[in-house]
Amino acid sequence: MAPAVRPPRLVWLAAAVLCLALEFWLWRLPLALELPAEPIGLAPGEQLVLRAPAAAEGLLNLHSLPGEAVDLRFEQARLGFDTLALMRSAGAEPSGDSGAIQWLNDAQPGATSVVGVRLPESAAAAELVLGLDAGSRRTQPELEVRVDGAELAVGMASARERSAAVATADMRLIELGQLFRLPGALPVQVDVAAGGSMRIAVSAQPPPWEADGRYRRLRLGATGAPDRLVLRAFGIRRAGNAEWRMFACAAPPRGLLWSSAALAAGRCEQGPVAPGLALSGLALRADGFEFAAGGSAWVWADGTARRASLAERWTRYPAYSAALTVPAAAALLFAVLGLRGPKPARSGPHPRVFISYRRQDTASMAGRLFDRLALELGRDQVFRDLYGIAPGEQFAQVIEQVLARADAALVLIGPRWLERDAAGARRIDQPDDFVRREVAQALRQKITVLPLLVDGAAMPAAAQLPADIAGLTDYNALDLSDARFDDDLRRLLGALHAVASRKAANGQSLRNIN
Repeated sequence: MAPAVRPPRLVWLAAAVLCLALEFWLWRLPLALELPAEPIGLAPGEQLVLRAPAAAEGLLNLHSLPGEAVDLRFEQARLGFDTLALMRSAGAEPSGDSGAIQWLNDAQPGATSVVGVRLPESAAAAELVLGLDAGSRRTQPELEVRVDGAELAVGMASARERSAAVATADMRLIELGQLFRLPGALPVQVDVAAGGSMRIAVSAQPPPWEADGRYRRLRLGATGAPDRLVLRAFGIRRAGNAEWRMFACAAPPRGLLWSSAALAAGRCEQGPVAPGLALSGLALRADGFEFAAGGSAWVWADGTARRASLAERWTRYPAYSAALTVPAAAALLFAVLGLRGPKPARSGPHPRVFISYRRQDTASMAGRLFDRLALELGRDQVFRDLYGIAPGEQFAQVIEQVLARADAALVLIGPRWLERDAAGARRIDQPDDFVRREVAQALRQKITVLPLLVDGAAMPAAAQLPADIAGLTDYNALDLSDARFDDDLRRLLGALHAVASRKAANGQSLRNIN
């Protein structure tokens, strides 16, 4: 027995399911979003991680108000070369070694502090971590900055407005436990090594909070420049925790993220290498701090990649959304084809079918019909001479034996069914013509005979046929065409199953034909 073949209907329906799965997967892919303008807040114990800032000109800056004391504390830091030279020329003896450094500018009337933090040079691997230790609410603004993958250069000085007392010793510098009193106008530079940190604290009486409880004098970017820091990515997580509450990676507008696994792990594996996001609006609070972000980004938040809603996709990305309708349309087409295709074989009795055809006339249609009937009824229930006669068997004898077991004979009649041979005689008139012999035996056995008119062929008149097969014209014919093959096949199957049901109701056996 030949192996069973999956019905074409199931193939079409499977293709429809695959297209729908593709459609669902494409809609689920994160699409680059424009970051909203509202503030993003961090609580104590949370960290803001800045990746690959384009900030050789400046990362952070502070210009305090008069009367505000500023305390800067550094770990794994050393004094800059110019600062060491100035201090030594003034008679001081700093060590220049790496370690803990503290710079203090007391809250004196008319005195302000100017602080600038930058990368000595652009570093694609640079990572800054801004945060505060978890704990109680703070009475004064403060912030800790840690650096990895690069060094930080921090410059600070004290200035007095409208005062000649510039050279007074109103600034303190503590290097590795040694105290130095310096003139406020003396610029001091501290270099923080990779893995080091700095803590900024501002204090005043009363505390320098604004009316809304925020402190905005510590700004992003360079001193004197707009409050803006450009970078490739940023994220928010709790200290000591590898999971990200939020992570945003610069993305091209309308860019698709093929996999969100890297985004969930805090990595940018797609998108532009150059910085493309902008942070601004840094504001310290007693219970944390906040900032704003802008730009096109892929965003991971609250355990999932952010995805645009269906309405947002159609509104902002109509071309992309229209392209996504292609798999859906294909799925619909395949589903329609599958539903219109021939139904799976019915349970119950199947008729034994003999296919009679003339090879020069309807061989192609006979082959197609055999394949589909074999799917519906079973290969052992359908006979066609090419597949049912083994080498060495007598053709005429096998045909006679098979027809004797058949329940129905399908007679395919095409435009050349009554054709003539090379001598000009009609084949159908010759007693040894196999088509004539097949039809004559079927009529003698009084089995169901179904003439099938192929591709518009006409039914011959009784006068055109030999006497022994003239009775063929008494049977109602069915059309069979390539253009309407599925519909025609359904009608034929209905007729064949009716034959099988009648024989079963009469108690007649329905054995295999082959």
